[in-house]
Amino acid sequence: MAYLVCDKCGGYYELQPGESPDDFDRCECGGKLKYLTNLDYLSDDFSDYSSSDNSIDAFPKSTLNEREFIKLFWELPIICFFMVGFFVMTYGLSVLSFQFINMHNFMNDFYTAIFIFLILIFFIILCLVGVLVGLKNIRNRYSDWYKEMNWNYRAIGVAFIVTIGVIIFGAKYLPNNFSLIGPLIGGLLAGYMVGINRGMGFVHGGISAGVAGCIGFLLPSLIYKTGLPFLTQTRFDSLILIVLIFAVIYFMVFFILGSIGGTIGTLIKLHSTQKNK
Repeated sequence: MAYLVCDKCGGYYELQPGESPDDFDRCECGGKLKYLTNLDYLSDDFSDYSSSDNSIDAFPKSTLNEREFIKLFWELPIICFFMVGFFVMTYGLSVLSFQFINMHNFMNDFYTAIFIFLILIFFIILCLVGVLVGLKNIRNRYSDWYKEMNWNYRAIGVAFIVTIGVIIFGAKYLPNNFSLIGPLIGGLLAGYMVGINRGMGFVHGGISAGVAGCIGFLLPSLIYKTGLPFLTQTRFDSLILIVLIFAVIYFMVFFILGSIGGTIGTLIKLHSTQKNK
């Protein structure tokens, strides 16, 4: 038999066949769950339990179970999608407002402009609400886990430098889109360096690769002078919009790839560690 026991309210749940401790987060009262193989170890003083009495933390610090992986992979792209929509709609509203101020007083044009104006405002509010709600959900769900995360800044730095390096090198010497291997390699190295659990590899690889992608997509143009005629011939307001949209898209794509690489790197490290024992 296997049980999950709450260290706050004292309640317990018997795991059913096929269920894993990783399928559960916390007790309904907010307490932490502990795994016990025998309820004989249960007493009035729950704090007395340790590894010596066959009780272990079912959810050690800085871990994410499979459900959280899936939620993050769905939530982050959705938030990025709303962010891109917010930038696009805001830009369209500014352009429409400028044209509306300078337009002639034709009745049909006036009402058409007002109609489009209201639609853009509606979608701007919708996208902003989507971003705020998504960020709030992530903050509420992962705030405790984030505080307990033992950040390895060396791993983050290595993944960032490797990703940026592949972006710059790939733009000059490698085939198109080959730079996408950068976040995979960087994330894999970060995951292997932290090597404690999949959650740490996931985040260390994802964040470093995402930031590198966000910053690095313009570097090849600045270094090799490619695409600069397009940049210099583009209106400043349009250029700002393009930079913001691509920054969000690159962050999203590189975060996902870096997270995959970080998870793989952690699994390799864990497998090699267990093999050497």
